[in-house]
Amino acid sequence: MNTFEEYEVAAMNTRLPSADQAYVILGLIGEVGELYSKMAKSIRDEALVPPEDAKKEIGDILWFLAALCRDFDTSLSEVAEMNIKKLADRAKRKTLQGSGDNR
Repeated sequence: MNTFEEYEVAAMNTRLPSADQAYVILGLIGEVGELYSKMAKSIRDEALVPPEDAKKEIGDILWFLAALCRDFDTSLSEVAEMNIKKLADRAKRKTLQGSGDNR
């Protein structure tokens, strides 16, 4: 699989009809929480999160992001492109640090 578009098609073929937008948002929060939990335990145990474990959680997060993109009539590619443009503009204006969406 080489593109976000290919991933989105394959991933959404596994989306159940019951996986509505509320499920997607809650699932995304849950998966991010699972990654945070692994990170917290790694700090507690003074050990690194095994890369394969992190990849699995990141993959689950990606599935939920793809579903959320579909729900908002966009794509991972479009969101990624918009984000890079935003960050490049902030870098150009030297506003990468700070807070607020419109800096």
